[in-house]
Amino acid sequence: MHNNQIKDLRSALNFLEAKPGELETYSEPVAADCEAASIYASTAGGVPVRAPTSVGPAILFDRVMPADRKAVVGMFGSRQRCDRLLLEKDQEANRRCAEAQQSAHR
Repeated sequence: MHNNQIKDLRSALNFLEAKPGELETYSEPVAADCEAASIYASTAGGVPVRAPTSVGPAILFDRVMPADRKAVVGMFGSRQRCDRLLLEKDQEANRRCAEAQQSAHR
């Protein structure tokens, strides 16, 4: 799957699932109030973990309680993942940001 085929959340999750290390699925029931965030922080190294943090996968929780609904965290947890989801090539976001900064200083 190529990122130009991403049309919605489901296709974005399929795209990440096809990339090794980009999406992890957690099937056990988790509490919505703190447990899901704690699992993400310890697994993916995201906020609110103190620096230095590491880049981990996005996590799809299959059973967030009490509603027994799905939830995904970390979809845009790294620049590289954002590039993969939104742009044609990795590192394109860095190039575009650099160009915008240069044009702002002209």
